[in-house]
Amino acid sequence: MFPKYHFLLGFAFSLILFIFCPKINFLAASIIFLSSFLIDIDHYLFLILNKGPKNIFKAYFLSLKMKKKGYQTTKEKRKKIKTGFYIFHGIEFLVILVILGYLVHDIFYFILIGCFFHLVLDAIETFAKGYRKLKFSSIYDCFLFKKSNKTLKNNLS
Repeated sequence: MFPKYHFLLGFAFSLILFIFCPKINFLAASIIFLSSFLIDIDHYLFLILNKGPKNIFKAYFLSLKMKKKGYQTTKEKRKKIKTGFYIFHGIEFLVILVILGYLVHDIFYFILIGCFFHLVLDAIETFAKGYRKLKFSSIYDCFLFKKSNKTLKNNLS
């Protein structure tokens, strides 16, 4: 999903929670909102660390270009796309947030809500656009990416 849609839907989601959930104050709603789209920072970090531009803004625009290119391919080709290891886009990160919420502070639960909302939106897009199914573990995707990183090289060019 393009960042602007994560931004807009994250805003709407956090606003609805703020209005209808008495335990969600302004700070909590803000944290949910920010985490609902800032989770994508791992996409740009991945590009920067893997032969992409060394500037976060250039990486952002390259990421948009790659996404548009992916939308222009057939569903059969989209199912084979393996873009790489995104540390915040997996069940492992959510488990860490639950543990931090329990052990450290409740603020991590609000980050968890925003990140979970983001991942739900990504899953909906994955099914709707015909991308590879069952992307649910960052660690699994890391091993999958190591087996075939030629897709990233093709997308960077």
